[in-house]
Amino acid sequence: MNPMLNERIAPEIMQAIIAQATARDLSINDYLRGLLGLTGGERQEIETMDPEKLRRLVKEGVESGPGINAKLIFSRLRAKYAAMSL
Repeated sequence: MNPMLNERIAPEIMQAIIAQATARDLSINDYLRGLLGLTGGERQEIETMDPEKLRRLVKEGVESGPGINAKLIFSRLRAKYAAMSL
């Protein structure tokens, strides 16, 4: 794993990553894993991934548009299904 990777990511991309992770109440690592669809053995893959590929994937994720506030969505779903169970 490249310990200098975070210094090579453009500041505006890093700010977007932090904002998206914070909005979802996730760590930056968990946000990036989710963004890249990584679970289990794939976690090891990201740790050894070529930094250029990782930067490209992160940039694609950031450019894909704003994230969805999961807390708000789940709150609405809970309210909807609670009302249906009455």
